[in-house]
Amino acid sequence: MFGYVVLNKPEIKFKDFDMYRSFYCGLCRELRERYGISGQITLSYDMTFVILLLSALYEPPTRKGTTRCIVHPVRKQTVRKNAITEYGADMNIFLTYYKCKDDWNDEKKILSLAYGKLLESKEKKSEQQWKKKIDVIISCLNELSEMEQEGETDIDRVSGCFGRIMAEIFAYREDVWEPTLRCMGFYLGKFIYLMDAYDDVEDDVKKGNYNPFAKDYIIKGFDDRIKNMLLLMMAETCREFEKLPIIKYADILRNILYSGVWCRFESISRKRREEREKMFDPYSVLGVSRDASDDEIKKAYRKLSRKYHPDANINNPNKAQAEEKFKEVQQAYEQIMKEREYGSSGNYNSYGGFGGFGTQGQNTYQDEEAVRRQAAANYINSRHYKEAMNVLSSLQQRNGQWYYLSAMANMGLGNNVNALNDARSAVNMEPDNMQYRMLLQRLEGGGTWYQEQQNPFGGMPSDGSDYCMKLCLANLACNLCCPGGMFCC
Repeated sequence: MFGYVVLNKPEIKFKDFDMYRSFYCGLCRELRERYGISGQITLSYDMTFVILLLSALYEPPTRKGTTRCIVHPVRKQTVRKNAITEYGADMNIFLTYYKCKDDWNDEKKILSLAYGKLLESKEKKSEQQWKKKIDVIISCLNELSEMEQEGETDIDRVSGCFGRIMAEIFAYREDVWEPTLRCMGFYLGKFIYLMDAYDDVEDDVKKGNYNPFAKDYIIKGFDDRIKNMLLLMMAETCREFEKLPIIKYADILRNILYSGVWCRFESISRKRREEREKMFDPYSVLGVSRDASDDEIKKAYRKLSRKYHPDANINNPNKAQAEEKFKEVQQAYEQIMKEREYGSSGNYNSYGGFGGFGTQGQNTYQDEEAVRRQAAANYINSRHYKEAMNVLSSLQQRNGQWYYLSAMANMGLGNNVNALNDARSAVNMEPDNMQYRMLLQRLEGGGTWYQEQQNPFGGMPSDGSDYCMKLCLANLACNLCCPGGMFCC
């Protein structure tokens, strides 16, 4: 799988690390016994976390033993296995098989094709045992593949598809904890997908593969934007986790959720930051100052492009160097134009916004728009969020109220990134509207809540998300009969 849901080893106690490793080794042994060496290779930290979480919640009878392996040939390793370990092994095989298929279809990786063939018969075994669950996951995988082929740009939609896959894996039983586990898996799945896209964006762009961040990754502030997204996902994940009555392995699980998941992000972010520091200044490459006009930049670009173009250097003994210079000029110009385009659209971290629509008039068209906005508010109040989004998408007037309603509907659907974007747009348009500001504070506060719990990792914080949502819905209900403002009834 992906390997993003890992321990922060320096911050964990020795006894907790030994416990975690025993479950990790248990999964390794289970994969070997059930699927052979080819199955054993699929071992992942992500599935170890799932096994540890479900074992802590359901506390199944767990067998403790010791084993030797190729990695540890001398010293015996402690292993822990139970029924959930078997379940995790089956899910691990299935997901790895379909990842190999995806790698072959997208990038024509020969190794993925060969490994997928090895796993094919083993995947059928796991599919037969968990048919109902596997059918749901396959449906989500097919939907995800279609969205990637179409170049889907809605980050919530594409990441949510993988979120539903993880939700299905987390829902081990149909019981009272199923909704909480599904919700936790959904947001953790979104985190994993976004983290994987962030990790691979540069390679994907070079190879021409799909990546939802392909157009944004070179823009200033990209890393901060991604971190904010990831914070929102982990905040929701941990809110659901804290609802579970988990005592066993709680410190291990919190180490992973509040600290370990960020190890890879910090590593990638640091590496890219160091590379950027070594990069050339694009303005120096074109030979212009930073306050040069767009026309001056274009003029300099055209001059250098003509000079170093491969067609103009066919007989040049240093044509290879000229070609590299040509590429450098192209990159510099593209970087400057993208930075200027971003700058002209306002603050990047505000996720954009729409203006110039003005306030509602009295003509027939605007009256109809107002009626339909109220219909959307009615849908939201009755928790029919998809219907609300359908109504809102048909409206042309995008004022502050529209963005507020869209934010509420997206929040109800679990589309946190879109909700945050819309809430910020609503506040930008009407900064004095306390109702809009309250919703924005709630959405931004999720990341703040999560960050506050990171040090220390423990604690059982109270969950104010439901309260805030109910309060927002109450305000909506109030506005249906009294459009004058907040708490008017």
